[in-house]
Amino acid sequence: AGIFNQKIIGGHKAKYHSKPYMASLQLQSGHHFCGGFLVQEDWVMTAAHCFDQIHPSNATVVLGAHVLQENEYARQRFQILEAHMNPGYNNATLESDVMLLRLDRAASLTWNVQTIPLPQQNAEVQPGTACTIAGWGDVNNKKSRPSSLQELKVIIWDHCDSKDLICAGLQGKKRGICKGDSGSPLVCNGVAHGIASFILQSCGNGQFPDYYTKILVYRDWIKSVMDMSIP
Repeated sequence: AGIFNQKIIGGHKAKYHSKPYMASLQLQSGHHFCGGFLVQEDWVMTAAHCFDQIHPSNATVVLGAHVLQENEYARQRFQILEAHMNPGYNNATLESDVMLLRLDRAASLTWNVQTIPLPQQNAEVQPGTACTIAGWGDVNNKKSRPSSLQELKVIIWDHCDSKDLICAGLQGKKRGICKGDSGSPLVCNGVAHGIASFILQSCGNGQFPDYYTKILVYRDWIKSVMDMSIP
């Protein structure tokens, strides 16, 4: 059975605001439930399953955060104007686990809020590539949350269960994503190639990879959603 809302285990603190594309998806109460990332000034990408039980009207998007528990002055908080779930999404299998959130206004791009590029056409990330995943998810299987953004270097595996997924991890090492990391980007050479989707068994088990939605597969859909929305 998969665990569908994830965190980072075995990682380390990210350098202060070194991931300016990171978004924290929060309930109106301020509780973090998923990650996301800024792909245009008014668009954030995340995993569709983050909203299986939460309506977008009950969520906010926070940019420019590093330590969630602190009242950081440079944060920007947004309501969700539009939520676009990929039409192929299946909440039982997590197929097509990708979602676009349109913010209620454009983000102000600053030193701690920036967009991250998506893959160019046919730009497959190759097995053996070293990539990075970051998030505010649990740091152990006891649901302990970190104070600041965590990051972990992972390797792309050369076999995966589906052409729509990227498998990444550190074989034999108890490191990986966990609850709260879902929706965060898998970043390879400065490009967001994957969206944290699901794991098998326990977090950071060292036997199975972590599974990421392959963004490249959804390029046309992403472009069509962003292009059709009224300015």
